Amino acid sequence: MRLTEELIELLKGLETGAAIAAQPDVIEEAAHEGLIASHNHQEIQLTDLGREKLKAINAQLFSADQLQVQEQARIAYISQRNYARFQKLLSFGLSVGVPIKLQQRFPSFVVECEETQIALEEEIARDIFVWRQA
Repeated sequence: MRLTEELIELLKGLETGAAIAAQPDVIEEAAHEGLIASHNHQEIQLTDLGREKLKAINAQLFSADQLQVQEQARIAYISQRNYARFQKLLSFGLSVGVPIKLQQRFPSFVVECEETQIALEEEIARDIFVWRQA
């Protein structure tokens, strides 16, 4: 299973009781993985496995603007809410699984990605989600 922005948002929404607007394929994948259970194909609930997975996600998944200088992390996903921005970040080499290191926070965020340094506005750094190194 590959964690995506949509799957994580689905799990978080179920935990908080927020309205769910997930695509049917995301719901199907979550059910297939045992993260959610559906009753009467309308009421969707987190399973115990789903709660455990969400707890692990919340403990280790952060946006890049929350990293400390010189901290390394691996990209989990990049938000696709702004698709043009998403495409541009991909063209810079920022994609799922790529390790990054925060070099500076001010006046702009600078991340190092495979021998390249990329300056980002804080708003853009908030759209890059990373797994902190344990």
